[in-house]
Amino acid sequence: MASLKCSHCGEGIHYHGEPNGIEFTAISQEMWNTFSSTDKPIICYLLDGNDDYFLIWRCPECGCLHAFEGYSSKVWCAYFSTDTAPDMTSARKYLIFSDYLFYDVSEVNMTASAFLEKAGYDSDNFFYALINENGIVTYRDEACTEELKRFAVIG
Repeated sequence: MASLKCSHCGEGIHYHGEPNGIEFTAISQEMWNTFSSTDKPIICYLLDGNDDYFLIWRCPECGCLHAFEGYSSKVWCAYFSTDTAPDMTSARKYLIFSDYLFYDVSEVNMTASAFLEKAGYDSDNFFYALINENGIVTYRDEACTEELKRFAVIG
């Protein structure tokens, strides 16, 4: 079992290896576009340790997000929920999905196009985000017009 102390509220975040809504996978839009036209399963790309993806853990108590370097145990940034819009200059777009969906992707060897075609994912498990060193803004849609939540860097 992996654990982490939340950077915002101090509560423990525990991941048991089973899907529980805590862990998310973030894949850059550029990387997603690169392999979305192939028939190679998404999981094949993620195992290569590319800089275009990372893990995010969400605190079940306060909703704070902790971004890890790839699949390492090192947190490179933590973000707390805010009403203030962070400066998103030079932000990159990411497609983010929860461990619930990652389990499906890895077990059925789903392709990127099949994943998007399946659709119908709720915004708690699948969304888009603009991410940079100042914050994260999440969106329901790929065009990033339907905002869901804002997060600012802790610190």
